[in-house]
Amino acid sequence: SLRLSRKLKLEKLTESKSPATEPLFSPDGKKILYTEGNANVRVMDFDGGNDKELFPHWSVQNYSWSPDGQWVAISRYDANFNSDILIMPAEGGKAINVTRHPDADENPVWSADGTILAWSTSRHSASPNSNNYDVYYLYLTQELHERTKEEWEIWEKTRDLPPPSAKKDDADKDDEDDADKDDDEADDEEEEKLNVVIDFDDIYLRAQRLTSGKGMEQV
Repeated sequence: SLRLSRKLKLEKLTESKSPATEPLFSPDGKKILYTEGNANVRVMDFDGGNDKELFPHWSVQNYSWSPDGQWVAISRYDANFNSDILIMPAEGGKAINVTRHPDADENPVWSADGTILAWSTSRHSASPNSNNYDVYYLYLTQELHERTKEEWEIWEKTRDLPPPSAKKDDADKDDEDDADKDDDEADDEEEEKLNVVIDFDDIYLRAQRLTSGKGMEQV
């Protein structure tokens, strides 16, 4: 392990003459986001290969990977020096503004299951210099946004219950050998692979206030 290593080798991954800062590994450790120069966001393989520009800009604050590594949320300033949060494919493509508000929206954070994006905002500050930030969030799909309180209560009570066929499946597994069990476990892991789904239509309208305290509240 790194802690027990007696020798460490430092290897330069970038070749640009501009500073390369703010490296951020993808959840699977295979990709790295970083900032080139003042604000150009780039992505490369963990070993420095396939380095390419992802989001060219002049003032990016921060960014974060979705838990499945397929999306990147970026906080950036616009020409009016207002910060918004955009989401774009990790492989490149169109960046969608998901906050669209005239006050500052910063520090995007994804929920572990990939259903929620949260951030800090100055939407309720008395003045731009008051440093009163609250936490906002939105559901990434319209279905979750429209779920009622009763539906959430049912989901809370039933989310950990096995499917109806689970008992029969458990009985069948008793007759399988160890090799078959290993194959089944591998198949289950493949089926449970996280896939973040985003409904972009009017996504900014789903923004909801989570905290309302005084001061600098961060996600």
